[in-house]
Order: sequence, then C-alpha cells, then structure tokens
Amino acid sequence: MPAPSKRDSDATSLRRKLDELYDLRCTEPEQEAKRLAASLEEVQRSSDALVTSLRRQLTQQSADAIKAVQPAHELDALQARVERLERQAAAYEMLTGLSVDVGKDGRTISCCCKGEERAHEFAVDLFPEDGDAGDLGYQPASGDGSCKELPDYLQDGIICAHSQRAPIMPEDIIHAPNPSPRPAQSKGPKHRL
Repeated sequence: MPAPSKRDSDATSLRRKLDELYDLRCTEPEQEAKRLAASLEEVQRSSDALVTSLRRQLTQQSADAIKAVQPAHELDALQARVERLERQAAAYEMLTGLSVDVGKDGRTISCCCKGEERAHEFAVDLFPEDGDAGDLGYQPASGDGSCKELPDYLQDGIICAHSQRAPIMPEDIIHAPNPSPRPAQSKGPKHRL
C-alpha cells in the first residue's frame, strides 16, 4: 500500500480541525443531540443484530417443529397398523380358536387352542437354544404328555427346522380327536363351518 500523500494528510488534518471547531461552536443541546444520535445508531445496530439472531433461532425452531411433526405422523401410521393387526389377530382367533400372546421378552409366544370340549396350551419359542436361526421350538404347557388326544410327536417339546415349518402342528392340534364324544342334541343337527 502506498504511503499517504501530503495532500491526504493535509485533508485529514483539516477535517480534524473543522471537527474541533464545530465541537467548540456547538451548544450543549447540540452536543447532547449528537451523543443521542450516536447512541441511537448503536442501539439500532444492536437491535438489528438481535433481530437477525432471533430470526435464525426461529428458523431453527421451525425446522425442529417440522421434524417433530414427522414422527407424530409416523406414530399415527404405526397406531393404525397396530389396530389393524389387533383386528386381524381377533379374527384369526375367532376363525381358528387359536389365541396367541407374545411374551414380554419377545422370544416366546404362549398359545391356546380352544375346541368345544378341549383346550390345549403350548408355547412357541422363536429362538430355541438347541435350534438354528429361523427354527421354532414347541413345548406343550403341561409338558408331561397328559394331552393324549394329540399325536405322539406333539406330546413333548420339539424343534421345527426353518425349512420344515408348515402349518402341520396347528392343523394336528385343531383336528385332534375329542377325548369324549359329545352328547346327542335333541334339536336336530347343528351345522358348523
């Protein structure tokens, strides 16, 4: 940067002298007005900075609010899905007589298959200790082989390999022979689906 010229320094000196003369000539109210104007400019600058800061915060809070609304919509969708699944489970139980209750650990499912004359309770282990990934464990609730109407393979606990999973067990439980015949009804045959 070039050194200031003599002309520039003379102009600066002259400007300083004029300011000093003006300050000497100014009355006290004029000096007070000058101080107030400077103070007003400072307040305006700080107000502008505050407004800018508040706008940034408001923009951030608006973005955060939008982010908070999205999970609320997701929660509503999940709630609707849960309600739909509950209706499906109730319909399944009504149609098959098989009720299920997922354990708190998420590993086991307690099941009860209710027929007109019998009920069979059993548990399904989604992660059996002796099984591989994807295998299911079956354990009758009594565990002592006391449910004689079930096929032999359902008297004790078993592990079903993932590749062999089929609706055989529920079908065998539902269609197990009744332990005692039903008494004859006097009002004629009753048709059921």
